[in-house]
Amino acid sequence: MENWFVKSAIELGSVIIAILVFIKFCSWAKNFSLPGKVKLWTYILIGVGTVVFNILYSKAGTLEHPNSQMPVVLAVSFVAALIFAFVLMAKTKEQ
Repeated sequence: MENWFVKSAIELGSVIIAILVFIKFCSWAKNFSLPGKVKLWTYILIGVGTVVFNILYSKAGTLEHPNSQMPVVLAVSFVAALIFAFVLMAKTKEQ
């Protein structure tokens, strides 16, 4: 019982730290400005990428039967989420 509690506390702490780092990343991204066309194309590519990530994730296996591609798919989708957050939080340049 104690082992379960310690593991859960560590996981909860990891999630809280990740949320705080993400909030800090988003506040840092607010200092940048991007042209509207760059933001538009990034949104389009992330939308298409979401479909591709879902297909890759389904081919990479499940949690019960993981494949060696699973860490790669998760890492690439994590980077895409960071790019999306950066573009979303950045200001749009006036043309």
